[in-house]
Amino acid sequence: MKTYSTHEIIVAECEGSTNSKEKRYHSQDVFTVVNTLQKMAQKRALVGATLDGDVWPTHPGREGYGP
Repeated sequence: MKTYSTHEIIVAECEGSTNSKEKRYHSQDVFTVVNTLQKMAQKRALVGATLDGDVWPTHPGREGYGP
């Protein structure tokens, strides 16, 4: 979100998800697994928003591409 003196603009938005079906999570404490999965989902959402947002265009031809 970009904040200006008179308004705020959402620059990018994304969802991240994970699951606990992997074998490495079966023997761990449930609270540790939940914490780990939440952090992974947050990081994936941040990366997705960064790649899809207009702040850091990743595709040639998009407005603002390049240095």
